[in-house]
Amino acid sequence: MALCDGTERPFHAPRRSPETPREVKDVTIDTPTALRERIPALRAKLLALRDELRREIAATARDLATPPEDRGEDLTASQHPADVASDLELREDLVAGELKHEREVREIDAALARMDAKTYGSCVDCGAPIPLERLEVRPQASRDVGCQRRTPRP
Repeated sequence: MALCDGTERPFHAPRRSPETPREVKDVTIDTPTALRERIPALRAKLLALRDELRREIAATARDLATPPEDRGEDLTASQHPADVASDLELREDLVAGELKHEREVREIDAALARMDAKTYGSCVDCGAPIPLERLEVRPQASRDVGCQRRTPRP
């Protein structure tokens, strides 16, 4: 195609407008049925994840409960302030990680309770079905993607 200045512009296929319908394959998936079939595997995944998180929480609690002198840390007044700050930052990271794991355990327990109440797979905010693909990746998800985006992070 020639432009006003006589140069040629390569041909590009027209862009699809948002109103142009896409081809849809004639495949329907009964999500509730597919979800019901996956519930035992998702429950097992949740239980395994909860057990792993509880082990990590217990290990962190043991680390935090060990007195600094038993860990071989230098507690003398001559210790450099930067070393003290580094030690404090490591402990803060341990506490933050422990709090995050505890929140995740609560999310898993809530997901297991939703399974028992037969509400698992529905968004707790709007009631829309949560896509099975999302639940496969994050089985403790309680919201669909749209509602999750609107929810402030802890």
